[in-house]
Amino acid sequence: EEPEDPGAKAVLLTFFASWCEPCKREMPFLVQLDKMYRDQGLRVIGVCIDKEEPGIEAAKKLVAEKKVVYPVLSDRFNFLARRYLGEKAPLPSIFIIRRDGVIAKIERGYAKDASAFLLGEVQDAIGIERRPGKQAAAEKPAKAAAVGK
Repeated sequence: EEPEDPGAKAVLLTFFASWCEPCKREMPFLVQLDKMYRDQGLRVIGVCIDKEEPGIEAAKKLVAEKKVVYPVLSDRFNFLARRYLGEKAPLPSIFIIRRDGVIAKIERGYAKDASAFLLGEVQDAIGIERRPGKQAAAEKPAKAAAVGK
């Protein structure tokens, strides 16, 4: 039943919806993680939980806009959302699932900036030494400056 992907070491399952602002903000970071670590065994999969047609269309536009190349599934009946997120489906939510099926990390409805915790978690899950990404480090000062420090 399992499609064999011998290169896969971990799957990062990210749940999002067209109306979720933090989801939109972190998408470029997920695109970057996918780019940086796909060859090292990371598989990023997006799950859109919009139920209505306009939302689904808006989510598709968002995915195109953010140049997402990882697979994005539509969970319009929220089968996956209920299984992973529960009835309330807080967003954004992320699961890192190791090759052996063990869920290494669950973050449901987090408020913090995903780039702060995700990079290290991904590096752990695919078994490479934790080190700050050049791009991740380069983005930080720009964000702080924008806040008006």
